[in-house]
Amino acid sequence: MKQGYLNGVLGLRGWRRWLAAFGLGAASVLAMPPFALWPLLFLAFPGLTLLLDSANGQGSRRAKALAAAAVGWWFGFGYLVFGLYWIGGAFLVQADRFAILLPFAITLLPAYLACYFALATGIASLAWRSSPLRILALALALGASEWLRGHWFTGFPWNALGYGLTLNDALAQSLSLVGVTGLTLWAVLIFTSPVLLLTEPKSARPWLWPGCAAAVLAASFSWGAWQLSSPIAAAEPPLRLRLVQPNTPEKEKFEATSARRIFDRMLDLSRRDSRGNIDDLAQTDVVIWPEEPLNFRLLQTPQALQEIGAVLGGHTKLLTGTIRAETDPAPSQSPPATRYLNSLVYIDGSGVPGAVFDKRHLVPFGEYLPYEGLLNLLGIENLTRTAGGMAEGSNARRLDAPGLPPLVPMICYEAIFPDEAIAPGVRPSWLLNITNDAWFGEQTGPYQHFHQARMRAIEQGLPLIRVAITGISAVVDARGQVLQRLPLVTPGVIDSVLPGPLPPTLYGRYGDGLLLAELLLGLALLAFYLPHRRNDGNISRSPRNMFYTGPSVK
Repeated sequence: MKQGYLNGVLGLRGWRRWLAAFGLGAASVLAMPPFALWPLLFLAFPGLTLLLDSANGQGSRRAKALAAAAVGWWFGFGYLVFGLYWIGGAFLVQADRFAILLPFAITLLPAYLACYFALATGIASLAWRSSPLRILALALALGASEWLRGHWFTGFPWNALGYGLTLNDALAQSLSLVGVTGLTLWAVLIFTSPVLLLTEPKSARPWLWPGCAAAVLAASFSWGAWQLSSPIAAAEPPLRLRLVQPNTPEKEKFEATSARRIFDRMLDLSRRDSRGNIDDLAQTDVVIWPEEPLNFRLLQTPQALQEIGAVLGGHTKLLTGTIRAETDPAPSQSPPATRYLNSLVYIDGSGVPGAVFDKRHLVPFGEYLPYEGLLNLLGIENLTRTAGGMAEGSNARRLDAPGLPPLVPMICYEAIFPDEAIAPGVRPSWLLNITNDAWFGEQTGPYQHFHQARMRAIEQGLPLIRVAITGISAVVDARGQVLQRLPLVTPGVIDSVLPGPLPPTLYGRYGDGLLLAELLLGLALLAFYLPHRRNDGNISRSPRNMFYTGPSVK
């Protein structure tokens, strides 16, 4: 039975092999939120490895690399097209203008990102051998390519493979050691190891690598459980927060008469406690509104600032997202141009704006258009319909304001980038992620976004406060545990005290340098062992001979 299965997989050619890779990639999405069926990866990655065995079976080195790259691309495309389909929801908010672009959005982005998977499997094929070393080569290649996916061309590390080991809170504590970039390499090694039980002969001790993987998982779980059982000291002095989730549909913000209604909703929710009772913020130090909760320019509207000051009552502060306009400090034309920034603004108890953080990592096609001049000629504009798009912020990733402990702001999808949670200078006390997931409704995207933001808390050992327009808003402690949350499409508020931080984590100190160390160690192992292999890397279709690691038989 086992031989028949292996012969069947290894015998796949052409479109059948691609279809199998696509199906395995698509199934792997179920490992991510909201499904969290991460044990499925113990089936998906061995299946991918067998398909790569087939691709590396015969032909020249170039032919093998191309065949392996095709397997990787189809696996990545399946994984990403089903993992990112929800992006299409943004094109339906103003369907009359953007719906025509929806098919391109949900296929072209995954097709591009799948090239990183193709790059990884193509490179891994150069070191492919009929031995357990091939899964090390695959892990190293995917670890490096996933880092590239998160950095090249602005980066988009959505559903990085390392998240497969973070759906259990105890296992997720490993992020404090290596981060999601470093964990990706380990995830591939662990999830791929069962393939050796199918392909290695008994004389080659097929249980060795899977046994080591099981031991690593058990040790990681035990250490993580011990970490979770250790108390976290409360923040001093205590900071009392109110998180406001208005549940404003994105379409409503484009209605011409909605500005007053939306603003009144924000003010009314801010004056009520989590039970819905009006308390006028008597026990609240800071109110936090989400990203761009209003559909007018708040800082250019004195009347709105006065009304905010009246609600704050002189004693409570406000942190809110807003779009602000400023004169371009380096104008390229006369008169000077106006540029728009997606910002987090501190407003004191009297309604006077103070410290500002401007979003630095903008969303391509959402907040700005690459090759804007060309695309404008084709009638394409950014989804926010801001003339010229948003400008990139240039300030430090840090906000210091009176009465607040220093914080690292992350606006919207900045929270999916691990290095965006690092501030220069003195270590901050907390992370703040304000976001607008209203563009995507109740699809899988907001659940995945929340999970990835939550992982930044574990990596840095800092509490995370997250405030979203339609959800998920939450208070997360420094070990990534959710203390309070508001579900999707639910208006309401959360009243909470800011959790305390932990000492700096290993990942917080060294960042992605740890991934580099892992890659160098893995490459050293490959360089040492590969020349000692007796076979030439050609993989026959016979399961008996394919992964024989003993002496050569002539």
